[in-house]
Amino acid sequence: MKKTILLIDDNKYLLDIFAIRLAMHQKNCKVLTARDAKAGIEILRSTTVEFVLIDLDKPERDGCQFIEHAKENFPAVPVFAMMNSCSSETAEQLKAQGIAECIEKPFLVEEVAHRIASRLKEGLAVLGMEQRLATTSF
Repeated sequence: MKKTILLIDDNKYLLDIFAIRLAMHQKNCKVLTARDAKAGIEILRSTTVEFVLIDLDKPERDGCQFIEHAKENFPAVPVFAMMNSCSSETAEQLKAQGIAECIEKPFLVEEVAHRIASRLKEGLAVLGMEQRLATTSF
């Protein structure tokens, strides 16, 4: 079963690099990209997405709208945020808003791709356990 990852960033180069790296780490994934949060929300509404990575250092500053929409309508979908400055205080505020993890720039794309792959594997393990429990009769 293919997992769908949504990447939201106004930097097309970074989106392309992430898409390539994620495809290398997650052989069975589909990467969708959006250049702004509004387009990201439209993708969430129309497609089943298992993971989101959003850049919050965007000129439009509409990432907060995306976070609110994702938390309200898709609370099970983990959202990672990328930022120039992600202090522990900022990270705590973002977690309170529904962000699973805050990634401070600059970062190694390989490292973030690996963290996303790990998060998706964790999700599959939990889903498998839930399915086994649902089909087990006592």
